[in-house]
Amino acid sequence: MSDAQSRNDRDRILADIRAARGRIPEPEAYPDYVSGIATSAARFPQGLDPVELFRRRLEEAGGRCFDDPGELAKALQQENAGFGYCDPALLDRMGALAEAGLEVRDDFRRDQADDYAFSITSAHAGIAETGSLVLTDGSTSRRLAAVATWIHVAVLDPERIVLSLADGIATLPDDPNVVYVTGSSCTADVEGILIRGAHGPAEQFCLLTPP
Repeated sequence: MSDAQSRNDRDRILADIRAARGRIPEPEAYPDYVSGIATSAARFPQGLDPVELFRRRLEEAGGRCFDDPGELAKALQQENAGFGYCDPALLDRMGALAEAGLEVRDDFRRDQADDYAFSITSAHAGIAETGSLVLTDGSTSRRLAAVATWIHVAVLDPERIVLSLADGIATLPDDPNVVYVTGSSCTADVEGILIRGAHGPAEQFCLLTPP
């Protein structure tokens, strides 16, 4: 099958999907629910603010938190991650990476996806209860970059950390794609052996910094 025929078939399929969606009535509103019913009190130690709790839970899930780009640059050097992608809107704040000798580009080429050791994109929110990062199409400049590289760095404003999963759901934007990321990608499907990076980044970093 030629590339031109593949594109034509793809365009026809997508056109059929759009036409079918146009016949679907407006969805019903989400039902009301008691948000605290699924929240474990044991997950919230007394005297710990949401930012510190988020940091603790993310690290428990195998992630790593950083407070400035200089710390992040040292971690990437230790991982021998010398080449990566950065959201163009964040590039001006990542000067420490270039100073450390890391090559950072603001474009992510699909045909060179395997060449990028790390990617840096924005996160919509963080959830302290589980240490989860919330990624959306609206906040993530290149969704492929966020899932295809060995190391993903989510840049998160500490003010956007909410306490519980229920709070996170309540603050979700009207976005066609929302992903909750809790630690690195792992699977133990084969022989019960834990493998990192099978379906996404093997290392999940978070840079906590105001916008």
